[in-house]
Amino acid sequence: MPHDPSSPVALVTGGSRGLGRSTVFALAQQGVDCIFTYHTNEAEALNVVERVAGAGRKAVALQLDTGSAGDFDRFAERVSEAL
Repeated sequence: MPHDPSSPVALVTGGSRGLGRSTVFALAQQGVDCIFTYHTNEAEALNVVERVAGAGRKAVALQLDTGSAGDFDRFAERVSEAL
């Protein structure tokens, strides 16, 4: 589903579990698409993407290791691509 440029988009860190996941779901219910990060659990991140899509919104999961400064340039590129 392509992103509607008139719809808001949120960037959520740690969106595959816990408070971050709850935030992604709450934003989707409010009509907000999300780009969210996950560290290692790709399966759970993809589950969140599927659940958001089931609610009629779009979510994109991007892997990011915040402890590795070298990952941020590629992350920024991937955010730009997702938008």
